[in-house]
Amino acid sequence: MDSSSSSSNPRWIHDVFISFRGEDTRKTFVSHLYAALTNAGINTYTDSQLHKGVELGPELSQGIEWSHISIVVFSKRYTESCWCLNELKKIMECYRTHGHVVVPVFYDVDPSVVRYQKGDFGKALLSTAKKIYFHSGEERLEYVLSRWTSALTEAANLAGWDVNNCRNEGELMQQIVADVLEKLDSAFLPITGLEKLNCGGRFGKTNAANYAHFEYYLVIEFIVTQPSKVCMMGIWGMGGLGKTTTAKAVYNQIHRKFEDKSFIENIREVYEKYSTGIIHLQQQLLSDILNSKEIIHSIASGTSTIERRLQGKRALVVLDDVTTIKQLHALFRNLTFFWLRKCFNCYNQGCAHT
Repeated sequence: MDSSSSSSNPRWIHDVFISFRGEDTRKTFVSHLYAALTNAGINTYTDSQLHKGVELGPELSQGIEWSHISIVVFSKRYTESCWCLNELKKIMECYRTHGHVVVPVFYDVDPSVVRYQKGDFGKALLSTAKKIYFHSGEERLEYVLSRWTSALTEAANLAGWDVNNCRNEGELMQQIVADVLEKLDSAFLPITGLEKLNCGGRFGKTNAANYAHFEYYLVIEFIVTQPSKVCMMGIWGMGGLGKTTTAKAVYNQIHRKFEDKSFIENIREVYEKYSTGIIHLQQQLLSDILNSKEIIHSIASGTSTIERRLQGKRALVVLDDVTTIKQLHALFRNLTFFWLRKCFNCYNQGCAHT
């Protein structure tokens, strides 16, 4: 399929970032948590592959900024790590400024110990600050310590999970995954009013709802049975049958399986209303895929750029309300370039989903 992300500002690239002290939890709790999240289709990022020093590098800072949710796993020796403390400070900055969601998990440490930096936990915090910043001067030391203390207190005051209060770890993993999925729902494409699609239950009695329900399962079944090569799917038919509803529901269901994704709406309206409508659509697609603002000067150059920049990417692209082949070719000039294998048509009107 084809690709990128139609999101708002800021842009989420990862669903979840996990912050933890590796020596305490990497091979136990965190490895199980990471597996549970990824098995649920949640795009999860950790700092495991990065070289750790004192200050956070740009790669990790971006990893945090581009994550919708941070799960912070507090352990007894969390404050012994300057890296973890600076990581937490960055996470809480994003929480305050970017709408970042933070979920604390308390692993073998009481939440009140983290909140108030009690006992050995607090002593280790002071020791870490002195060890790293002692030669930077007392003012710098106090500043860093106050930032770490504030981050710990603020994070520990948020709703989270205390491992000691759970009967078993497997059950806790399921609860955390369910909690994360619920929080991620707010980032999904909205399906409002009569378009609400209960994909896990029964519909009301309207023909449109029944049709969309039927279509949803057909499309999902088709997609999951495809080989790894790219495929294209079209949906068309009369107005009001639930084509956009189906497309949004499918997108919400599978978009986490794709690092790059894009949902482009109202293609017919943009194409007909604006003289540069196609260029605008091309720029939106490229911006979603490349996570950067692209300037397109002509339809031809835009089409060539899309072909060149999408090559080799595994991504999901949904084009809503396509009414002519010309609109489609402006975005994807050479459809064979994407190794088109099949075309699946659900009879609906003027709406192609790729």
